[in-house]
Parts: sequence; structure tokens; C-alpha cells
Amino acid sequence: MFLYKLTIYVEDKPGVVARIANLLRKRNINIEVFHADTRNMVKKMRGITAAIIVVEAQFKDEHQEYTVVKQLERLIHVLK
Repeated sequence: MFLYKLTIYVEDKPGVVARIANLLRKRNINIEVFHADTRNMVKKMRGITAAIIVVEAQFKDEHQEYTVVKQLERLIHVLK
């Protein structure tokens, strides 16, 4: 098991945290740390209300982490 830290920029909308947590739950990935924070810097850069979510989770290998990142990028409210 490898512990990876993911920083996710998302739109500040209801249900975004649940979608991210659900994506990890479906793949049986253990979440160690889940922290969400809004930043004015993101609002200035993108022109929208956004939040930063930091997730530390245990993945089986780099391939699983890469796959999850690609799936996170496809979620509707994920910016980066």
C-alpha cells in the first residue's frame, strides 16, 4: 500500500465532496485525510467560486492512483 496526496480544485457546489468520497469508496480505497478549504486565490484565477480539497489515501500501486486521478478529472465539478 502506498500513501498518496491528491490536491483537487473543485467548484464550490453541494455534493462535490460526496462524489469524490464515493468514487474512492467504490474502489475500496482507504482515506487517511480529507480536508476541504475555499481560497480567494482560486476565485481570482478562474473567476468562479472554488475550493481546494486535499485527500491523502492508500492506493495499491501507482497505476490505481493514476486511474483514480483520471476518473476524478471526469467528475462534473472538478476543475483540476
